Amino acid sequence: LRGPGQSEAANMAPFLASSTMVDSDDRRIRRLAKRSVRSVEHPADQADAMRKFVTDYVTEKGLDVGFATATEVARTRSGDCTEHAVLLAALARANGIPSRGVSGIIQVPSGPLGAGGVKALGYHMWTQVYINGQWVDIDAAMRQTDCDVTHIALALMPLGDDGMLESIMGMFPLLGQLKLEIV
Repeated sequence: LRGPGQSEAANMAPFLASSTMVDSDDRRIRRLAKRSVRSVEHPADQADAMRKFVTDYVTEKGLDVGFATATEVARTRSGDCTEHAVLLAALARANGIPSRGVSGIIQVPSGPLGAGGVKALGYHMWTQVYINGQWVDIDAAMRQTDCDVTHIALALMPLGDDGMLESIMGMFPLLGQLKLEIV
């Protein structure tokens, strides 16, 4: 992550900044961020607490929402994996933990797409937080603080105002083109 002559703090600045999607300086987001880590001090424990908080906070889980901002998710408490990811990233930033989004594929859990023993892969988004010098995957939508190996990252998303569209557009050439075999 570090370029020549750059400090780690300067390198992490974009992952701590509030943006249009991850509006971590919003008053409601700051209140939720504080509430999510009550009496938890270590960053890894805070990440776990925030992940659990977002998993439970988003009560209307579904594909009805487009790509909402963190404050929209905080207000409506609804969304899919993208809304879980941006809210979790905003809470992390508000609590001083660098965060970014990851888009990729995962093994779809049992349910309508994975029923009957059929293993399916689907596109997904989750969050990474920077703790103890490394990026760590956490996934509020899938209820995982330690993400399993079926999380296959295809694109990193800084979730800032610059480059947001490019990070999303980078996945489009892959749609319908990937062929994976689960062994």
